[in-house]
Amino acid sequence: MKKETVLITGSSTGLGESFALVFARNGYDIILHGRNRNNLERVGKKVSDIGSDFSIVEGDLMLNETLTALERAAEKRKTTILINNAAAILDAYGVPFEEIDDEKIEGVFTTNLTALVKLTRRLYRIFLKNKSGTIINLNSLAGLEIKESNILYRASKWGLRGFTDALALAAKKKDIRVIGVYLSMVK
Repeated sequence: MKKETVLITGSSTGLGESFALVFARNGYDIILHGRNRNNLERVGKKVSDIGSDFSIVEGDLMLNETLTALERAAEKRKTTILINNAAAILDAYGVPFEEIDDEKIEGVFTTNLTALVKLTRRLYRIFLKNKSGTIINLNSLAGLEIKESNILYRASKWGLRGFTDALALAAKKKDIRVIGVYLSMVK
C-alpha cells in the first residue's frame, strides 16, 4: 500500500522543516519545496533517515513554473495534504508604509496570498478528483489583529484569512478540509 503524501511549501528550514519531519515520523512521504537546494537536500536526508520517501521542488512561488512543478509532483505522488507554509515579511523591519516601493508590495501579496491561492486551486482540483484532501494554510496572529506595524504583511494575512474561511465553506460540501492556523512568533 502506497503511503500518503504531504506537500509543504517553504520546507527547507524552520517551521516547514519541522512539519516535514513530523509528517515523516507519522508515515507520510513528503514533497519538499523551497528556494535553496542545499537546504532541501539536507531536510530530504533527514526525512529519508526516518524512513519516508521525498521529492524536491526547488523554486520561487512567484513563478508559474514553480507552481506547475509543484502541481505535477502532487499529482504524480497522489498528494492528500497541502500545507501552505511559505511567507514573506518584506515590510516588517521598520520601513514606514509610505517608503515601501511597488516591488516590495507586489512581493508580499504575491508570496503571502496570490501564489498561495494559485497553488491551492491547482491542488484543490486534484483533491476534487480524488474526492478528499486537506489544505492547511499557516497564517499569523497578524491575520486576526489590527495594528499600525507591518501593514502589508497584515493586509496579506487578512486576505489569507478571508480566502481560507470562504474556501472552507465551499470545500466542506466536497469532503475537502480547509484549515487556517494562526501562529504567533515561532522559534
